[in-house]
Amino acid sequence: MEADLALPDKETEAFIQNLGIPPCPAILMRLMRQVRAEDPDFRAIAELIGADVALSATMLATVNSSWYGLRTKATTVYRALSLLGLNTCTQLLTRLSLARAVPQSDSPAMKRFWAGALRTSIVAGLVARTTRVIDPELASTYVLFRDVGMGLLINRHEQYGDLLTPEKLFQGRNLLDEEITLCGVNHARVGFQLARSWELNTETQLAIFNHHLYGVDAERRASAPRLALRLVATGLVVDAIACRITRQANLEWEENREFAYEILDLDETGLEEIMQEAAIAAPAGQ
Repeated sequence: MEADLALPDKETEAFIQNLGIPPCPAILMRLMRQVRAEDPDFRAIAELIGADVALSATMLATVNSSWYGLRTKATTVYRALSLLGLNTCTQLLTRLSLARAVPQSDSPAMKRFWAGALRTSIVAGLVARTTRVIDPELASTYVLFRDVGMGLLINRHEQYGDLLTPEKLFQGRNLLDEEITLCGVNHARVGFQLARSWELNTETQLAIFNHHLYGVDAERRASAPRLALRLVATGLVVDAIACRITRQANLEWEENREFAYEILDLDETGLEEIMQEAAIAAPAGQ
């Protein structure tokens, strides 16, 4: 792992912990161990998930949505695992667990954050389905963890919501600098810390930590795993789509456009096609 991902100093570590970063739920940890086993036991995994009634019900409702396009409905967790596979279900459960674990509030900034985060998670899966360079489920998980640090900082700092305006949100490294000034830490570091504690793969951790850096730092990019670059490029396309749909400026996209196009083997025509699909699948304002 890159030197930048070395353990932070004790002061920074304590600050991040004080943000209330939620530990990975025990059920998800046990699920990951089962999934990583040499011969996973589907029935044992289904029983483990089913023990959490609320989580399993939310999982089944999501699995049976139009997004997954199942011809027959999954009426049990075991059936869902059989139809979609362990990877898809594990990624889905990771996102559902994260949304449930992060402290919520009724503040307008928090409501805007979650509406945007869930929408971009859907669009990330759509981009990945179209470009076919990474797993759509992993792409959706990545963008949710990439941005979740913002939600935690909203809870910690009353003024943080002021940074999440369209004029500031898509300014790339400038946003990181403003976060450091206001909070003493940035959302990329917080997201990385959470991804590490939840045992996401190394490439995803790297992508989260460097998602504002890979596109503009050739030296950093040269040593990066291909999957990490693909995740970051997918996230850039997701944000570009969001800004085009809502007619917002996106300085970061202008700086990183060629990087994203090259990594994803995409062009302007392809982006326009994805944007039209995204406007239907995850319309802004919903």
